[in-house]
Amino acid sequence: MSSQRLKGIDVSHYQTSTFVDVVCEDANLDFLIAKATEGTNFFDPMFDEHMHTAQKYELLRGAYHYVHPRNGYLEKNNAVDEADFFVRMVRPYGDALLALDFEHPDMMTNAGVNYVAEMAERIKYLTGSVPLVYLSESFNLTLDMKPIVDIGCGLWVAKWGKNGGVRIERDADEFEFNMAEDGLFPFVAIQQISSRAYLGGRVSNNSFALDVDVANMSYTAWGKYANPRF
Repeated sequence: MSSQRLKGIDVSHYQTSTFVDVVCEDANLDFLIAKATEGTNFFDPMFDEHMHTAQKYELLRGAYHYVHPRNGYLEKNNAVDEADFFVRMVRPYGDALLALDFEHPDMMTNAGVNYVAEMAERIKYLTGSVPLVYLSESFNLTLDMKPIVDIGCGLWVAKWGKNGGVRIERDADEFEFNMAEDGLFPFVAIQQISSRAYLGGRVSNNSFALDVDVANMSYTAWGKYANPRF
């Protein structure tokens, strides 16, 4: 595991472009991961704007897909269709780290793990990059994640602990948090440490809804996740 840590946020259409712009300007961040797609037909209407905001502030970029099989059918053709849709929609952003959001309540089974593994294999075939997989620490430790680990996917895990809000101002100190367990994965690549943040000044003097993440890697390592030829 890298001794270096990067600070970042993950966002979707629930966060406006104006809000994200202010946060990126005022906070001490290294990366931004934005929701791109869900299922086989939902494209996040804020994705392009969020990616442009990340570029504006020279942040590392990531894109994630919320895994949501058609009619709940965990079939290979559905997995391929989801992966193809995700890759097609993020293709303009070749520098982005890719991730699969594995948290739909109907999928949290070992059959769901196999479905996500099929998606990851397809994404690897199409792009040469292996996606990270996001899920909660509890499911990472209770499901058999070996099919996903064997493909080489990195772990993006949610463990919030005390969730009263994390300071992300430019002068904020290094985040303090309880490290998640990695289970079968070699290490935790990214940990979502809170779903609330504190940023004084133009946004709010109180905590507000925003996912805050820490990546246990260097800028160079991020590039390798995004593009193995980096």
